[in-house]
Amino acid sequence: MEEARRVLLDVLADHRGHVGQDLFARNIQRGRDHGLHGYSQFRQLCQLSVPSNWTDRPKDISQQNWDKMESVYDSVEDIDPFTGGVAEEPVQGGVVGPTFACIIGKQFRNIMAGDRLFFTHKYEGFKGGLPTDLKRIIRKRSFHDIMCDNIPIEELPLNMFNVSSQKVKCSERNKLDSPTAVSQLKMMLTGECFSSE
Repeated sequence: MEEARRVLLDVLADHRGHVGQDLFARNIQRGRDHGLHGYSQFRQLCQLSVPSNWTDRPKDISQQNWDKMESVYDSVEDIDPFTGGVAEEPVQGGVVGPTFACIIGKQFRNIMAGDRLFFTHKYEGFKGGLPTDLKRIIRKRSFHDIMCDNIPIEELPLNMFNVSSQKVKCSERNKLDSPTAVSQLKMMLTGECFSSE
């Protein structure tokens, strides 16, 4: 938690000699301004263990961080969601703890479910989804492929969210099958492509 705070303070610092901004304090205040429930209630929403008192520390938070929160908050119910979330150890392969991972996952699922045109939905003409062949074209591609299409660079990490992942030459990327994609989109827009999936 201290390392993350130091990095963010440095990023937000005004290097012209002025005092930087404290993003942690700002995010805590934003949560309070918006009336967010406490950290414990978010853990309950995510079906994680919910601390009932200071002797009931979640295993995701180090004793040191738990002790620091106890010195600041009167009760575990008072812990701000941002404070509790950043105090957690990251989930395996992630950069956020289980509470934030759950919240972010729920947000992405809701965005997908709420977008009638999201490409993975069943194709129903103008009602939503994409034809099967167009979905196949899209699913062959990765973020790496899209970045290589748009940045004049020789190679990029295969996993664009992990800079230490294996580098792959952009010349070896999965190129977009443009003629098929354009054909599928034209058929979709003219109503010619109402095949079931």
